Amino acid sequence: MMPRSVSRGRGTRLAVGLAVVGLMLAGCVNLPSGGKLQNVKSLSNSDASQLVITPRAPGAQWDPQEIVQGFLVASGASPNDLSIAREYLDKKYARIWHPNKATPAVIDTAPKLGVTPPPHGVTGGQSSAQVTITSDHLQTLVPAGPNEAGRLQVSPGPAPYVFTFELIQADGGQWRIDSIIEPGSNKTSDSILLLNDSDFERDFLPRNLYYLESGSPQTLVPYPVYIPAKSGQVGGVQQLVEALRTLPPTRSNWLYHAIATAFPPGTGLSAQVQGSKAVVELGGTAARADPATLDQMEAQLVWTLTYAPDSPTGISSVELQVGNRSFPTLLLAEFKSWIPQGPPGPLYFQTLDRKGRPRLRAFTPSSSFDSPDAGQNGVTGNLAPGTRSSQPLSAGLGRGPFMTIAVTPAPLHGLAYFAGCRGKKAYVAPLINDAVLQSATLFGNCTSLSWDNQGDLWAIAGNDVYVLNLPLRQHQVIPVSIPPLSPSDNFVALKVAPDGLRVAMIVVGKNGASVYISAITKKKHSSTIYLAQGGKLLTVGPDLVDPIALTWWDSDHLLVLERQHRVRELYDVPLNGGESAKVLTPAGAVSVTANGQFVAVGTGSVGHGRRLVLVSHGLDGPWVPADPGATPAYVG
Repeated sequence: MMPRSVSRGRGTRLAVGLAVVGLMLAGCVNLPSGGKLQNVKSLSNSDASQLVITPRAPGAQWDPQEIVQGFLVASGASPNDLSIAREYLDKKYARIWHPNKATPAVIDTAPKLGVTPPPHGVTGGQSSAQVTITSDHLQTLVPAGPNEAGRLQVSPGPAPYVFTFELIQADGGQWRIDSIIEPGSNKTSDSILLLNDSDFERDFLPRNLYYLESGSPQTLVPYPVYIPAKSGQVGGVQQLVEALRTLPPTRSNWLYHAIATAFPPGTGLSAQVQGSKAVVELGGTAARADPATLDQMEAQLVWTLTYAPDSPTGISSVELQVGNRSFPTLLLAEFKSWIPQGPPGPLYFQTLDRKGRPRLRAFTPSSSFDSPDAGQNGVTGNLAPGTRSSQPLSAGLGRGPFMTIAVTPAPLHGLAYFAGCRGKKAYVAPLINDAVLQSATLFGNCTSLSWDNQGDLWAIAGNDVYVLNLPLRQHQVIPVSIPPLSPSDNFVALKVAPDGLRVAMIVVGKNGASVYISAITKKKHSSTIYLAQGGKLLTVGPDLVDPIALTWWDSDHLLVLERQHRVRELYDVPLNGGESAKVLTPAGAVSVTANGQFVAVGTGSVGHGRRLVLVSHGLDGPWVPADPGATPAYVG
């Protein structure tokens, strides 16, 4: 895997969250009680797990808003010890409040507070007050197996999300929380654990569980989870190792029917940590595994324990012990090929000739690709160094630009194939002179194309997804089976991952646009193809507002182009449900493509009415013009 070339923003976000806490809750926790915060250190995720926030018990004169704020701080300080948080509850609610510490609800770092003042002049009985916490985003950690690992699930309800705190004046006139009511409910919750986003990222660590792709003996697929930071390195390793023995439960497994584990039923697993090495003892039925199965188990263990998408695991190698046998130390480099990456290849884009007929161009960057003199929006003025060439296209493609184009990631029948669509028509032809053109008519206007690694072409048209097989005949346009969506939902973009197992999509519905990840299942000896056969779609980028285009960056991240108030911004979006990180974006970007090393965007009108293709090496810029053109596409 390549090193990340952009800061994920987790540490910075945590530092900002702590600053917000310090300013909002001065006196509630052991943080500065006044003055300007200076030299706030950006913490790495591993640093964050060592940070300790000591909450204070409620003050005698605190008003309802301060009580609720203090309760949230006490809940997030350490979900494993909620004794201080209970002091903010009245006696009756404290007895029935039994929060599930493994499944917290996660809200914005700085949610909006609303207060209904207590009535004045009330005599007799207890005074009451109401405080609301409003968050634009809401996620819940759901179990990913019979252990403490879980995955973030976006709430399906429409935003904003309002939590209502009812308070009463208890003994001595002090305010205490009498009930907490969740969004969309009118009943008191006795199990809610509410954490703001920065507290969650301090209390839980992002990790991946790696499983085998069903039907592919040497391909691994990441399943993103979070584990409690309190477990420490040894406990965290044991949790992850145990999780690999079985698949996540179907109720939360968005890769259901698409993944498998090499560990047979009856496997015994235990783990120890020696410095930066994990020693895993394999027993039970797994001790009798054949060499191929043992190799698969090793790959699952090494990837799961030594690699995490956004922070170091602290483990650099794995030693496997099976019975009395010890195997050589295993390193990640030995299993690097088990995670498919986008194959190298030129950047393709389209132009038009003088008669308006489409033409295909290719750009391959040179080894000296480096342009440090970035101008406005990080765009340089000189053309990117590299080779440019025209690619052969079949005759009969009509006039006008294609809505989108795609080129096969691997030779198909010994040839590279081009695909483009315009309106309801999809065209396919090999990239050779005098090629035979094939075409098919879809049942709606085509807006996105993507080749998978098996030579199938994926297309979306309106609220339908199709797979087009070669030779391209009408009966080979196969509708893909998808979990029921709203009739008003439309697919905007679709991109198949390099592993050929996962697909990323933008879907627009009545509540706006969302980014989903789904698993692909193809039935053997059948033309039936499923997306999310287990019925689960994974929502990512919950902080995005109006996504319009996407591409895969690596096995753990997407690049998503979002539109906000007529401004388009690129975001690096993790698949684990974490916050998206803004990427330097040139003005006028309308499309995006990437191959894990380079990113390219197509812009709208630039200069004298021309469209331009811009390229960046990594995610930090600068952006360098490749050539005039539109709809850039790397293979896939």
